[in-house]
Amino acid sequence: MPTRYSQVSDENESHERRHEETFSDIETSSTIDEKDRQQSKPRNWQRLQPFSIKILVLAIFLVVVPVSGVALRNKSMERKGPVPDLPIEAVIFGNYSDYSAAPTIENNVMWMDLLGPGMGFVSIKDPSKYGLLDGVSNPHMPANVQNYGMMIRTLYWQALRGDRNLKMAENDGLEEEMGHVNHCFDYIRQGIMCAGDMSIEGAADERDGEGPHISGVGMKHECKSWDGSRKWMDENLPAR
Repeated sequence: MPTRYSQVSDENESHERRHEETFSDIETSSTIDEKDRQQSKPRNWQRLQPFSIKILVLAIFLVVVPVSGVALRNKSMERKGPVPDLPIEAVIFGNYSDYSAAPTIENNVMWMDLLGPGMGFVSIKDPSKYGLLDGVSNPHMPANVQNYGMMIRTLYWQALRGDRNLKMAENDGLEEEMGHVNHCFDYIRQGIMCAGDMSIEGAADERDGEGPHISGVGMKHECKSWDGSRKWMDENLPAR
């Protein structure tokens, strides 16, 4: 009787193939899930990115703005003195013979009136908070008030004493007097350079027979209000 063999190997091979296919299906499913997760991460980040940028910008704003504000306030305090910001106004320069003529009683009064009753001196309360050097005081003044001279006072001082300077040649102290005059002219030079007036001056015919030429007469300049300057000086007359 012939021996009969069952196809065990074929069944085993078939079982192994089914197992591999099942494992392959599971692996494929896991791979797909992993890919989905990897793809979802950029999408999630893209959704969060605008929000993150807004948070970063806000954080920078909250840090930079207060620091900048403090720096600007400190700079402003360093620059700010007791004299307020004066308004700017247009002024036409002219040829005022009353001021340029030889000193007389009348035009001396005009010059003195420019400075007002304080003659260019003012009182400053608590000068140390403005970083000012010591001024002049006396026992009758409050301890926190000192008198100071305005630069304008020195610029006009020589003109106010012009009558004496016309007689310099008759004085014995000519050399000393000339030294004082030279100092005043140099002080005026420095005052002009400090003001830095960069107004453009063209040629004008002053009807003096010379034709159009540049003299500054009739030219417009942007100037700090002299009325504003006088008002502040008159409100801060020197303490006595």
